[in-house]
Amino acid sequence: MIKIIKKIKIVFLFSTFLFSLGVFALTTSLIITLWLTVILIVIYVLTIFSFIYINKILRKTNWYKNQFIDIKKFVSGLEYRDDLQRNYEVVNVGSNPAKFAFFYQDVIGRNWSTGSQSLKSDFNILKYYHSYIKEGGTVIIPLVVFSSVFDDYLITAPSHYSKYYLILDKTLIDNYSLWFRLRHVTYPLLSNPLRALRALLKDDHEDKRMRIDVQLLDKYDLERDAQRWVNNWKEEFDINDLDAPITQSNLDRKIANVSLLSEVISFCLERNLKPVVVLPPVTRALSSKFSETFRENYIYSFIKEANINQVLFLNYFDDERFTEPNLYFNSFFLNLKGRKIFTSQVLSDLGII
Repeated sequence: MIKIIKKIKIVFLFSTFLFSLGVFALTTSLIITLWLTVILIVIYVLTIFSFIYINKILRKTNWYKNQFIDIKKFVSGLEYRDDLQRNYEVVNVGSNPAKFAFFYQDVIGRNWSTGSQSLKSDFNILKYYHSYIKEGGTVIIPLVVFSSVFDDYLITAPSHYSKYYLILDKTLIDNYSLWFRLRHVTYPLLSNPLRALRALLKDDHEDKRMRIDVQLLDKYDLERDAQRWVNNWKEEFDINDLDAPITQSNLDRKIANVSLLSEVISFCLERNLKPVVVLPPVTRALSSKFSETFRENYIYSFIKEANINQVLFLNYFDDERFTEPNLYFNSFFLNLKGRKIFTSQVLSDLGII
């Protein structure tokens, strides 16, 4: 950052010198040259201060803050010495379903899901924060229907990657770029000026999904929501028929993720941690969309191939205790009430409480 600021200063001074030299060459007047140079400097200073002020306001918008809503779960380098809680009994990683599945209240635990999160990102988070877990602590590795074929590069939104710049060391971020950090984290006004302007004029709503404790959809909308998820996944993973043999591109990602999941499990075992693979529940409206053929191709065979260490696998996908819609706020994500009930059952099954 300091190097970039120095470069900007050098560029400005050099360009100002060239500007003054050009004006003097055209006018041969020292007074005119001085006045125009002063005007240029004033414009430059006003522009910089305006940019800083607008950017400061932008960082307070829900549009910006919603992108980093999950980073408070992690202890930053600045807070490292202030937060001495380094003995978590249980943590979980995982994608969005994990974010909305676990709520620790009777145990020292932490939900390390940041929304859309690949197995590779799970692994990077564990590498960076595993020392906060007590010896013999439990690491829950939640999987969802398409965990076996998901890869970060399938998502192009910068917000998917920018959050990691605030919780991981740069050595754990693929294709780390200081310019990316400046645009999407430090100075969001540079990332997308038009989108930023819209946020300043009409801000997004605050993301309050973690606080919802009721079902927001009726029976008809619940079915539509389930089908929408399926349609989006089919498009994302280029699948025409869920029961058809897995395509080559998805198979390649599955093979890579088998290796990753196996590494994550081994990483935990080598550090005297207890990894547990968990398949969280979904509503009956959504689970009914997936046949046994699909489940074997995309879920169970994946777990079987990766779990060479034979660690505990808890399957709640069709568990009738957690299929009722009133435990969710849509067809896929548990609401606050559902999270508390589900987490309590998982911890009980693990013998933690």
